[in-house]
Amino acid sequence: MTNEAEKLLLTHKEQFLWAILTSCDGMKPIPRVVHLCHNNELGFFISTRNSSAKVSQIEKNPFVAVSVYPGQGYESAVAHCTAQITAEQRVLDSAWSDDLKQVGYSGKTDPQLRVILFTLHSVTFGDKTYSGAPIDKAIYKKIAPQDVPALAIGPFQTKQVNELLKELFKTKMNAHLATLNGVGPE
Repeated sequence: MTNEAEKLLLTHKEQFLWAILTSCDGMKPIPRVVHLCHNNELGFFISTRNSSAKVSQIEKNPFVAVSVYPGQGYESAVAHCTAQITAEQRVLDSAWSDDLKQVGYSGKTDPQLRVILFTLHSVTFGDKTYSGAPIDKAIYKKIAPQDVPALAIGPFQTKQVNELLKELFKTKMNAHLATLNGVGPE
């Protein structure tokens, strides 16, 4: 069953060749151009090599974004997804295209061939957001602990910050610009 996020993205199917997949390396987003595909059996997917950086990144953090430019205007459709990497032969068979031979795959049983399946949770296009599949909370446990930033533990300068804020925002007083270099007119 197709949800409204998938329906919106499918209206831009002709632009799939120039989709941008953004995964994360730690806390750093890594965008790359991919050939987004769709079929009725698998939904949205891409084919990739087992040795690609995106595979190791998705194994550590399956939350990704896929952007598709619709060919007009300034807005892109941005799909917020979870990604699943598979080497299951049934999936490889369904995803296979002879075009993959042009980029070095020997066939459906190539040991390097992987398929990344996308579950769309929402698609943002312009100022509208289209809902998709709910996020499975168990996915959060799959994020590598070293890729989650530690919570700040202090010491915090709460007293100094409060004093600064009180000084800056006195009622009926001219304000000064607060910068990284301190408080002043510049």
